[in-house]
Amino acid sequence: MNIQKSINLRKVYSILNEMISNPEFSAEDRLLLYRFLDKLSDTDAFENVVNRKFSIIKRKSWKSAIEKCITDRSEIVLKCGFCLLPSGVSNWELYLNNELFLDQLDKKIAYNIAMDINVAFLIKSSRDSRFSEDNKN
Repeated sequence: MNIQKSINLRKVYSILNEMISNPEFSAEDRLLLYRFLDKLSDTDAFENVVNRKFSIIKRKSWKSAIEKCITDRSEIVLKCGFCLLPSGVSNWELYLNNELFLDQLDKKIAYNIAMDINVAFLIKSSRDSRFSEDNKN
């Protein structure tokens, strides 16, 4: 599978159109997809609303996943080689590229670190994409 940094919007549009005409999806789901695609392609305001709401959903899912890992005391794999591992009865350790970076972290600090690293890379990603778009113009 060829992974590209940019998204082929024609391909995405094509996939959504195929889903809209796929009888395996309910008529209600197909209508919802159709309305979404139609509104998205017609108005900038709707695009901005979708962007904000999808960002909120994405952040909430990250938050839930991290909270579950903290509660279950399971490994939290973060971006750029960072990883949080449970240590002892209640502590956590932060590793960078499999080398201990910080130790004796309580669960609140571990949670904050996980969220901060994810948010930092989200900001970096949005800046990188804006930078690449600015250079195209």
